[in-house]
Amino acid sequence: MWFAERYHWTPAQVDALPLELFNSIPDVAGLFDEIRDEAREKAERDAERQTRSR
Repeated sequence: MWFAERYHWTPAQVDALPLELFNSIPDVAGLFDEIRDEAREKAERDAERQTRSR
């Protein structure tokens, strides 16, 4: 799974995860990425506005 590589988990750690957690991690990681990307875009817009207002 891509999230195991991303978080540097070993195959043993992945195998030890409860099934419910294993199935929800991709959704949680995807939501985290979405929030991070939105925050980055907002910071870029704010920086651009600040530059224009000077």
